[in-house]
Amino acid sequence: MEAKAHVMMWTLPTLGVGAVVCVLLGISPIRAAPPPKEATFPLKGTVVALHVDETTEYAPITPPDSKGRTHGGEAFVHRKRIYRVETDNEVYELEGGRKTDLAVGDIVEFRVHKNSAEVRLDGLARKFRIISHSSVSK
Repeated sequence: MEAKAHVMMWTLPTLGVGAVVCVLLGISPIRAAPPPKEATFPLKGTVVALHVDETTEYAPITPPDSKGRTHGGEAFVHRKRIYRVETDNEVYELEGGRKTDLAVGDIVEFRVHKNSAEVRLDGLARKFRIISHSSVSK
């Protein structure tokens, strides 16, 4: 009988604290996180040129063959798309990946962060590396 009384004494204060917490949570206003800011893309330009940059990288023979030669290894070809985008005042050359993301004549919205440009494509933002940046001479 004593064991039951001990359990009841422990349970009643715990229930009281739990009830107080529930009341306080119900009374206090629930603060929702502010809605995320829409990403802004302040620059607007037109893709005026596209070319494919191709580089070949040679991997040496490792370890050297029986005659000590290290040349004649495997060759790797890397292809990347380079896009030229003209805004009203500037020209950017952006390096993309292997697949074609933009076409000549496309109007793109983008923003610049140090050496990369974030371009809005189909509602998503895609990063491109900036190869060159110059002002338009008119």
